[in-house]
Amino acid sequence: MISKLEFENLITRNDVVEAFNASMDSMEQMLGFEAQRMVGFSQQNCHHCYDLFMHTLKTVEGINPQDLTQEQFLLLRVAAFFHDIGKPEVARFNEKTKQQVFYGHSVKSAEVSERVLTELGYSPEQIQQLQFLIAHHDDFISYKASLAPYMQNHMFIREVTPSTVAEKILENKYDFAKMGYSEEEIKGILVNLVYNKTPFFKTKDNNYSFNVDMQQVKQKMASGQFLKDYVPSLEDYQLLLKLCKADAGAQQEIVVQDGKVMDSKKDKIFRLGKVEDVLAQSYDLVESISKNCTSQYSKN
Repeated sequence: MISKLEFENLITRNDVVEAFNASMDSMEQMLGFEAQRMVGFSQQNCHHCYDLFMHTLKTVEGINPQDLTQEQFLLLRVAAFFHDIGKPEVARFNEKTKQQVFYGHSVKSAEVSERVLTELGYSPEQIQQLQFLIAHHDDFISYKASLAPYMQNHMFIREVTPSTVAEKILENKYDFAKMGYSEEEIKGILVNLVYNKTPFFKTKDNNYSFNVDMQQVKQKMASGQFLKDYVPSLEDYQLLLKLCKADAGAQQEIVVQDGKVMDSKKDKIFRLGKVEDVLAQSYDLVESISKNCTSQYSKN
């Protein structure tokens, strides 16, 4: 395997694609089989116009040093290189849509990258931060710039607002699953915490009911025992959005499925920009919720 310095020299070049194109045949010797299997891997998905490795390199090149410190620039370029490295492990072909899907690829990529990053010589603290960026680069993929009234109470599709973005930041801060709550319960808990009201969702079966003891939830939050292993800072989220934009910038210009335009690169980047605009407000809202829980329910 190449050294950490050699790797960083490669990914911080202006011509990353050209630099790696010259050594594709030796990728396994350079960075292991995990990197090698990205080379030539066809994504077979309407959102993508490149094979996996070329998409990866284009994403790396999409990280612009402008408005970044040298340390931040390097961190994001490393994260960009590994952001999709787990895709081959989770790839499944959907016969109905004739598309390849990669459910859970962000988390898998964070897992896969750990071995390579460790062997390259990154510290445990650096790896934790990199794994956050890698594992969460699709956090805001289902967020919409606006939603029709009938979609406002959708359980999974959210309109970009300070409150809905705060829901995701809360979800990333506390391990509600470890507290013992189901996916549906967690969605309701997040809405209750952010809006301080009983959540209502229009589900497929129209039978959603929220029966969670919120006092118990807040007590668990206040205990400090259910914080995620890595609690991201506001700066982490600001860097994450830059990675998300670079990822979107390396995708198909116009997304067409079954002859219908479904999305576009321009719209994806616009939506991510809206998330970026409310990050600070959303982060402050989560900090306020956390402090209120601590002040009300902490034994201290």
